Amino acid sequence: MSSRQLRIPGHRPISRSGDQDRPSSGGSQSRRFSKLSVYEAPQRPLRIPGRRPIERPATRERLYANAASSRSSTSITRKTADPRLGPTARCVSQAVRPRTASSASKSAIADCILAREASLRRLRQIADAHAEGSRLFSEVQRELIDTLLRLRQLSLEVTEGIESWRAGGLSGSGIWLDPVGENNYLLKMKEDTRWLSDSPLGEIMAFSARSDPFFVVPSARDAQIVADMGANLSLAPSNQMTATLRTTGQGPSSDDYKVVLPLTSSLLRRIRKAELVILRDSVQARVEHNSAAFAVPVVDATTPANRVGSTCTWQGPEVMADRGSASTLSSPSITTTTSKVNLGKKQSKLLATCTGVFEEVLGHVRTSVELAETFWPNLEARKRPPRPATPSGPVRLEPVRTAAASVRAVYEEYVARAQQQLVSSLEPWSVLEASLNDRSPCALEWFWLFRAGHTLSMNRPEGLTVFRLKKMSTNIGQLLHLSVTDMRIFEDAIAAVKAWMFTFLPIRSIRLTLWHAMCDGELKLDKEVEGFYKRCRFRWFQLTNQRGLRGQVLNGPRFAPPDCEDGPDPMLHPELTCIEICVGQVWMRGAKHPSAIGSRRGSCASNSALAATCLHHFRTKDLSETRRLADIANASAREAAREGLIQGLLSGSLDALLVKSKPMILREDADSLEALNSPAKVAAYLARSMEANRLVMPGILCEGSCNGVELLTRGMGSSGYADAAAGLGVENLHAVIRATEPEETAFGRLFVTYDWQSVTVVDGGFEVPVHVTGQCLDHPHPIFYVATSEESTFVVIIPWEGARAQLPSDEAAVLESVRILRATKPVDVQPYGALFMESVDVRHVAKVVEIEDAAALSMPDGKALQVAEFSSLSITPGREMPGCLPREDSETCIFTVKRPFGFGLWHAAIDDLNVPLAFSFVV
Repeated sequence: MSSRQLRIPGHRPISRSGDQDRPSSGGSQSRRFSKLSVYEAPQRPLRIPGRRPIERPATRERLYANAASSRSSTSITRKTADPRLGPTARCVSQAVRPRTASSASKSAIADCILAREASLRRLRQIADAHAEGSRLFSEVQRELIDTLLRLRQLSLEVTEGIESWRAGGLSGSGIWLDPVGENNYLLKMKEDTRWLSDSPLGEIMAFSARSDPFFVVPSARDAQIVADMGANLSLAPSNQMTATLRTTGQGPSSDDYKVVLPLTSSLLRRIRKAELVILRDSVQARVEHNSAAFAVPVVDATTPANRVGSTCTWQGPEVMADRGSASTLSSPSITTTTSKVNLGKKQSKLLATCTGVFEEVLGHVRTSVELAETFWPNLEARKRPPRPATPSGPVRLEPVRTAAASVRAVYEEYVARAQQQLVSSLEPWSVLEASLNDRSPCALEWFWLFRAGHTLSMNRPEGLTVFRLKKMSTNIGQLLHLSVTDMRIFEDAIAAVKAWMFTFLPIRSIRLTLWHAMCDGELKLDKEVEGFYKRCRFRWFQLTNQRGLRGQVLNGPRFAPPDCEDGPDPMLHPELTCIEICVGQVWMRGAKHPSAIGSRRGSCASNSALAATCLHHFRTKDLSETRRLADIANASAREAAREGLIQGLLSGSLDALLVKSKPMILREDADSLEALNSPAKVAAYLARSMEANRLVMPGILCEGSCNGVELLTRGMGSSGYADAAAGLGVENLHAVIRATEPEETAFGRLFVTYDWQSVTVVDGGFEVPVHVTGQCLDHPHPIFYVATSEESTFVVIIPWEGARAQLPSDEAAVLESVRILRATKPVDVQPYGALFMESVDVRHVAKVVEIEDAAALSMPDGKALQVAEFSSLSITPGREMPGCLPREDSETCIFTVKRPFGFGLWHAAIDDLNVPLAFSFVV
């Protein structure tokens, strides 16, 4: 009779000797513990009712082995963590070591994403609790800080994990899809926290209205953090204007009392790298918001031509006529619509064959004529969409013509006649007054309301509305004020304002806040006013709590058939940005037939930043091969040095050997700023700086492939970029690649769009305020820095009228701009307060340049190197804003910018390189 083992609660019984060698009943798939001695038995922590242990015991690493390893008695038992224990608990506010490529598994990234989504849901719950006032302010503040710290840490882990996952070659496309929306999750991270600036939590912390996934803005007002940011950068800013640009921002605001989110200096470098990773992925996504792409008359490369029902892009006869004409370089003003036509098997094959013939035969003729041009010809300006028709109805809108300085008296005179229940339900005068000086595309627009047939000269206004465009993750229209003098026309007034906003604003919804007002001794929401808005398709969105008052946010989305009940809303028009820069470069290396096309010789491309990115792509591939060969060549020397050190260690003479050793620098010396006297040296210097400091050029995307035609087709697939490059002869580059047959091709694209931070439309042009003025000793005109909608980007205007006898060439333009910007110093007194400019639309067709000295670009001298470049530049005041209050004439001195002048972009991300992101002359 065998005695049973004593069972002790809370302990796992030690296996008997007879059971240790018993085969498992689960077959080869079962898992069991290896032999454990009495002294190795894991002890569980003491369980106290109602208490949960803070962390698991120190014996967390149990002796756990699989069945295969336990069968061998001579093998050493491997110590691994027991999977039943789960992940190690840690404090959510402490930093975590960055994941490496080996540790960034897909399951770990998925777990971080799930935890991050849970933190986002928690933020929503905190915002709702604060809006409803159901929790104490101190509790909301404490929980908000903890949640933001955890969300920041999880966002860093997700970004670093995805980057390591890509570096490990574990993905095909390199895109981690959102498990819900099936989109790039890094792009979702860029946008899914922008709602915080408009949420009730904005009372507690100063959140950024722009993309800030790592919450740098709520932490940036910490003086110590700001002081440490310069020390943590790899290079110190070398531009003499940098300090002035950073210190000329707006002064302290009413947000100075808000809580500052803690941020240690050790996280700054990680955050900067993570932001650059997200920026790289968002380049293509930013251009998708623009209008439809210019259609290229080729068969879809992803669809076989011999497949029945294959899809082809069909164009109008004027496009085919342009393709059939050898003397026509491009068609810059094509406005034909693109449609999808299902072709049969024979038709698809015939069309594909004809397209290839056009590219091979006619492409050579077009390219030869095009490349004979010495200078870049200016093409016809791209046509802008016409202004939409003004909506009609029983109530119409007319702009308020009162200046901003005197609008308060006009407002108070009208409010005395308006319905008070409407005036008290929306924003008070203090909110409107705070935005009177805003002259950006998001400025307030004021309109009087009249019945149809009435005008301001004949009648007094019967209503007033104030609204503005608000750019968040999705553009919305914010309705700040809407009131009438007669409640019988209020519903018609709502419909008229909605129609106007949906017609002239690039928005997807309209939001307004109905504030609780005092009624019968308590704060209540006016249900009658709410009913009017609900009948006009406004619905509850969220609750808010600001200035000690509670409000209810209503949202009215743009409806289209068949979702609308009483007719569709006006269609969404594309957004017109103030500044649009589009540059493309196709670098071809190792061509088999470099002389197959006629091309002029040169030292480098015009845009040095884009050229450096493409050269960095080639250098990365060459460097890996060079290092591999160097390791093979230096193997014997390393082994000899190793043996010598070992002998010195054993003999006791290691210290003497170390004293005699001399350190050597294995990297090549970088060029000094003064030695950059050619465009090729500037591009090579930028490429080496990108490699040494792991920099990523903002707004630039570069891809490489051995199939240049497929690479060019894929790169031109982004709708906004294709629309900006339409008519620049990019389609001719397919024939160039086929004729030269390069070994490898790199396609670099720069596409950025900005708005002016402030702009005023005047007769004949527009005015923008000068942010900072500088002066170069050998340049006759001041150098102007103008602020844009992005805090890190400034427009640089270099007037050139009478500066030189002739303009520099295309290649020398960027070199001249670098020289002037490095020699520019800030002036003590601003001589001009604003610039007067005219709209500019400059477009340069594609041209091919054969690099005459590849060694100057740090490229192999034995391989042919060619580059094709095209560009477009558009400068406008942006969309029309008839409701913007006129500005009174001031004594500000205005500088008139005349052609020719230089137009450049200064970006804070590459300030340490001391070169512009883009530069071109406008003649």
